[in-house]
Amino acid sequence: MLLDCRLKRHPPFLETVFKAGKAEEFAGAAWDSGHLGLMAFPSETWIVDFDKREITAGDGSGAPYRIATLTETDIRGVDRFRGEFVLNRLSGDLYIYRQADGNITIMDLKIPTSFSWTFRCSRISSPLA
Repeated sequence: MLLDCRLKRHPPFLETVFKAGKAEEFAGAAWDSGHLGLMAFPSETWIVDFDKREITAGDGSGAPYRIATLTETDIRGVDRFRGEFVLNRLSGDLYIYRQADGNITIMDLKIPTSFSWTFRCSRISSPLA
């Protein structure tokens, strides 16, 4: 199944970065601290492979998610970094959760130990399993 998603909400701490006009500086500081992958925006397309029980970003970025729960209403995947992919199959809402290892501060901004992005997705190919 291929999903096309549109961002509804990003982690609130990023709003501070965007409002200050410091997105590029923040990305550089996240890179320098080894946390760019944790902060990177999730893909807007996803491939859900029910046979492999795997979810991958359509652009090939990031670690794949292993499908942990598959019901008529939800698909939940987990990655090796304790991240979660949670898709409500009825509403199309997708939640991407990230988990930091301990306290992180980037550019004097304290990063929460867990945060999420919310997307609205639509299925653009393949039948639902």
